[in-house]
Amino acid sequence: MNTFRRAVLIACLAALLATTTTARIETRPVAYSVLYGAPNEGGRRLDVYVPEGLEPPYPVVLAFPGSGGDKADIAVFTIPDIAARAGAATVAVSYATDNPLMAYADAWCALAWVQAHGAEYGLNTSRIVTFGHSYGGLPATMLGVQQDAAAFAGDCPHNAPDPDSVLGVVTVAGVLLGSADALEAFDPAAPVWHDANSAELLRSTPPEEWLALDLPADQHEFLSQWPMAWINEEDPPHLLVHGGEDTIIPFENSFAYAEILTRNRVNATVVTDHYSGHAPPPFTYDRELIVFLERAFDDPPF
Repeated sequence: MNTFRRAVLIACLAALLATTTTARIETRPVAYSVLYGAPNEGGRRLDVYVPEGLEPPYPVVLAFPGSGGDKADIAVFTIPDIAARAGAATVAVSYATDNPLMAYADAWCALAWVQAHGAEYGLNTSRIVTFGHSYGGLPATMLGVQQDAAAFAGDCPHNAPDPDSVLGVVTVAGVLLGSADALEAFDPAAPVWHDANSAELLRSTPPEEWLALDLPADQHEFLSQWPMAWINEEDPPHLLVHGGEDTIIPFENSFAYAEILTRNRVNATVVTDHYSGHAPPPFTYDRELIVFLERAFDDPPF
């Protein structure tokens, strides 16, 4: 074997070993079913996973499961293992899915818990990416675009969190509400503001403009519930993953949301696996997620 071929072989083996080592990073739960909400809110609990063999502090993926709000679903999606390959810990959150306002209150409180207690578990409380599957896309995106924690904080026992700690947003088959039809499908019993006028305001009017409009109180409340009503150019980058065969939340919803983000000068990337449904297998987007997390956790990010 000549010297050149030997050098190439050694380089390939080194790259393979490096890749294998990265892929084998595992996680361990350091906290399970921790109460993060008020004591009378028994369902407001979270789990903390940290990467094995890496030194703290770890940046954080704050993860919200889909409808039902069961934090165990985050482990089923192997999100803690994927995050570990980017050197990050995962905080999996159970939260209320009865209506968006309750979900947002829980999300803000979970973020506040991370900032109040995360250091006890080796977490870097100022470097956070939110993650949401399906209905979890609502709290995940709201934490990225709404800067006023007091607007949805509810009865949280922790100090108001710093929203600037959210450096990126990831959704998988997220409920993002890109059209009037999606709004109607989400809550058919909602008031008359599920109309084309409200949908257009959500899609095309910056927060400072619609907040200044003389709107009926119930329409104002309705608009304020949706993340896309709060998008502005200071928001963090978004990674939107969606299966092309999703029959629950059409993948066009993510493209519509990405268009709104881009129009407002927010970095947005859509990843689509044309053969996946509402729960795309993690192997269809894990590479893109790892790269996104690494860039978000860079100093400075992106």
